Amino acid sequence: MKIRLLLMCLTAVLFTACGTTVNYLGKSYAPTSQLDLYFDRIDILRDYEIMGRAEVSIDIYTPTLQRAQEGLEKYAREKGADAIIFESIHVTTPPSLVTTENRKKNEDGSYTVVSTTSTKDDQTKIVKATFIKYK
Repeated sequence: MKIRLLLMCLTAVLFTACGTTVNYLGKSYAPTSQLDLYFDRIDILRDYEIMGRAEVSIDIYTPTLQRAQEGLEKYAREKGADAIIFESIHVTTPPSLVTTENRKKNEDGSYTVVSTTSTKDDQTKIVKATFIKYK
């Protein structure tokens, strides 16, 4: 019972410690508390400047689009953005090869090696956003 509770606590700590990783290139201002969300530039009725661009990958630490959005919002507030424009969700499928090798010892002491190579298709989703500051 104690081991199970310890494992549950350890898992919770690991997942909360591993936050969303935001890749950002741009300017920083004083942190903000209010943040507007846009999904199309045409909806923005105020003058603004682009602070920078950000992206988050959907992975083991950020397993859902909701977590990606929350991570971008938190990061945008820390960087001083007044709003985020969610630009796109880009799906990439990098090719990867998996090779399996089996060795079998023959009766004469020699070995026979059989190699199998297969392609593994892993999809990665990347959420891209633009941080803006109102003028």
